Amino acid sequence: MSYCDVNNITIKQGSMQKRFKIGNLTINTERVNCVFKGVKNPHQIKELISKEKASEYERRTLLRKIL
Repeated sequence: MSYCDVNNITIKQGSMQKRFKIGNLTINTERVNCVFKGVKNPHQIKELISKEKASEYERRTLLRKIL
């Protein structure tokens, strides 16, 4: 799965999960929905994936301009 394939990222946390900074992270693409349960610091992971997606998009855009 490429970062550009990611359409949506959602986080679900109960009150105890918030207290322990864990949660369920769902990554949606056109073909697959992946659920990762009990992820530590899910908001940081979501932010990291979003930044990588933006970086990959920039790289692809620059390559298209060059080629």
